[in-house]
Amino acid sequence: MKYLIGLGNYLMFDDSIGIRIIEHVVENELDKEFRALDMSGNSLNILSYLCRETDKIVIVDTANLGEKAGDYRLFTLDEVDSTKPITGITSHEDDMIQALRFARDNGYYLPEIVFMGIEPETVRMDYGISETMEKRFTQYVDVAIEELLSPNKIH
Repeated sequence: MKYLIGLGNYLMFDDSIGIRIIEHVVENELDKEFRALDMSGNSLNILSYLCRETDKIVIVDTANLGEKAGDYRLFTLDEVDSTKPITGITSHEDDMIQALRFARDNGYYLPEIVFMGIEPETVRMDYGISETMEKRFTQYVDVAIEELLSPNKIH
């Protein structure tokens, strides 16, 4: 099984892009060959999907990449650092990178996992996404699905 996972927060403007992509995929029934999951509530839920039956996971979220707003990058767990301060692994400290590192360090099976990080234009308390992200939304959906269904690793 393959999983497309979206992260984010609807109330933080561009930070909602990952879950908006999942919502779009489900509403348009684009998830025929995979499952689309909103995992923004608790990153530790990913532990349920770290098993040999899982072939690949693509995780979509905003990321501070130092790129132009709206640009995206695909990368693996080993190619990224989390700068979010963590005091421990709990369901109250939502950091997918830390959750996956915890899983790896504790013997969980890790399938191929690819992050799609999208540089936000604006993260603020507001509902919606920026015009920059709106213009490229279909591209984000297409890239995420293409990467998920691709049999080749990105690196």
